[in-house]
Amino acid sequence: PLRAGRLRRGIKRNHQGDSMPRQRKKLAGILPGTGKEAWNFPASYTVVDVETTGLHPEWDRVIEIGALKIQNGIPGERFSSLLRPPFKQWGQYVMPAITKLTGITNEMLEKAPAAADVLKEFAAFLGNDPVVGYNVDFDMAFLQEHFQKLLGRPLANPWVDVLPMVQFLYPHWEHHRLADAVAYYHLTNARAHRALSDVEATWQVFEKVHQEALHVYLAEAQFFAALQRSLGIAQEEEQMSLW
Repeated sequence: PLRAGRLRRGIKRNHQGDSMPRQRKKLAGILPGTGKEAWNFPASYTVVDVETTGLHPEWDRVIEIGALKIQNGIPGERFSSLLRPPFKQWGQYVMPAITKLTGITNEMLEKAPAAADVLKEFAAFLGNDPVVGYNVDFDMAFLQEHFQKLLGRPLANPWVDVLPMVQFLYPHWEHHRLADAVAYYHLTNARAHRALSDVEATWQVFEKVHQEALHVYLAEAQFFAALQRSLGIAQEEEQMSLW
């Protein structure tokens, strides 16, 4: 019942970024040996996004992974795959609300490669790269849980989250979803809520945020110092909605 209630309120509500900068309750970096959040603009990294069956890493499942390698600011190899979860819940892999949001159906997942096999390929693709994502704490929490359960090892890569940067730079916005940032920067996300399309959009937003941070704060160190100070001060949570 709790899980269903979360889905009715909107899957990936947190993943889309509907809150002001504040001290955040972390989902990722909790399991032993897992990576930690980094505060920088790496020159080379991998942008990652996942689609899931729900909001809770311990019992919900990853159903799609998208990733894009960036080497010295230049986009390179891409990774994209659906994942067949290890088991069905209530006779299905994915609930109708998730299919409506993502377009991913039970039939598609039935034909998808097994989750453990995809994770092995993704681990080889990712290597030791730092991960960049939009509210990537959500994505990393799921991936860290899956690596431990299905591969028997921790996911130790550090990650950089674009969401708090956007929240900090644009506190006047009503919401701070990936879609809001895409619209503000006049970008496109042709297949929103599909992993690889969200990855492409996130990379473009990250580049714009980097430029804006340097324009306003002149140096990366100054920007991140100010951002971290803002996160240390509890603020009222703004009204939350998915769309």
